[in-house]
Amino acid sequence: MALERFIDRLIRTPTKRRFYGQIPDSHVVDQGFSPQVFQPEKSYFQIILSEMFLRDRRQFWQRYIPLCIVLGGFNYGGTRQTIPFLVDNRLLQDVEQYVKDTQVEYYNTKVAGPTPYAGDTVSLFVGLFRIQADNLAQNLFNFVQTIVSTFDFAVLSTYLDIARPLTRGVEDLLGMKQVQFRLGARDVFTDRPNDSNQFREGYLVYINCPENNMSVDRLWVKDGRLHVGPDKESTERFAQADYCLIRIEQLAARTDYTNLPFQKLWDDAKKKIYEGNHVLAQAIFMELAQQLALSPDLTPDHRYELIRVYKANFEKEVALYQELHGFRGERVATVSRRGAEGILGPQESIMHSARLAHKAGFPENTVDALLELSNKWEQIKGWERIPELEEGQQNVRLTNKILNKQLTALESTSTIKDRDPKALADVIRFTALNPS
Repeated sequence: MALERFIDRLIRTPTKRRFYGQIPDSHVVDQGFSPQVFQPEKSYFQIILSEMFLRDRRQFWQRYIPLCIVLGGFNYGGTRQTIPFLVDNRLLQDVEQYVKDTQVEYYNTKVAGPTPYAGDTVSLFVGLFRIQADNLAQNLFNFVQTIVSTFDFAVLSTYLDIARPLTRGVEDLLGMKQVQFRLGARDVFTDRPNDSNQFREGYLVYINCPENNMSVDRLWVKDGRLHVGPDKESTERFAQADYCLIRIEQLAARTDYTNLPFQKLWDDAKKKIYEGNHVLAQAIFMELAQQLALSPDLTPDHRYELIRVYKANFEKEVALYQELHGFRGERVATVSRRGAEGILGPQESIMHSARLAHKAGFPENTVDALLELSNKWEQIKGWERIPELEEGQQNVRLTNKILNKQLTALESTSTIKDRDPKALADVIRFTALNPS
């Protein structure tokens, strides 16, 4: 990749190496800080620009705009990806408030993620640049930032579509004489247990000073800000040089499921339910399950559980439609699904699908996934009931908060082993196409 080679030359060009280090865990005094090691396929990582500090706002009558570029390399969607990330497009607008100041600071900008950690190595280059604020530099910077601002870094499946043209734009930007490299370093983290560079939560600091002029033992992080001092009781905010403070953060779950591409399929399926077109609604839901099963933006466990969650909500919405249109009897009907004993309600429909899957020879753990889902509809047999499945109003939106509550209820007492989201999606497709 040309951008990687370009950045490698940038790092090697200075005659004096700039300071880079990992803040020791004992030097992070943020409340609740308890760093975790990343386990492959079990969690998500985020890269946060906690601070970007440009010491000299002006120099020799020249005004500067700071720019932080992160180049991440990691496994995503089954392949190795190297992706550039920039701080968001508010940078140019925000910088105007500092025109009269001598210092520029930026806080808590999410650079990338949440992204599933798929294991193997994670490479990370962080570079701080300053751009002379003339028209040419601003126009190109604004162009690159406008491209970035239209995409969500958290949904890499769509962001990858612009990664190549964006990379060329970044190369052009960094190749301009008005863009000055201030500091930066590249590191590679592993998934090897007990490795000194194992991928884990924590803070990385990059300072524009010779590496032998600073010791990591004198650096501290308080409330997400860089401090310097001999001990945590005797520190002051660091302001001696340009620097970047990066936080690598682990998330057990996402909070933005409804921003992912499959949510539109859910909205479409729900719309067709209330139009009375349950055949098309079922077809859209089958596509939703297949898309979820393969989503590179989710861990395998969350793909699996979200298929079950959406299945439960689909059955709930069908039942509610039937009630609103006068089909309610002892059990709420679904127009397109009938079992041997007649019209089926939501729990019985899921149970019926489990029996069909068993009869067709699908793996027992996949059959059990449907049985468990049906059992958890109510708080019986020791199961924790899945929340928000009770009857309600027609247009209640399935929010991220509701999805996470339902996921938690499923995961907390689930006994399913060897979760295979693709097999579960295939079961849903088969039972929908073969309802009896």
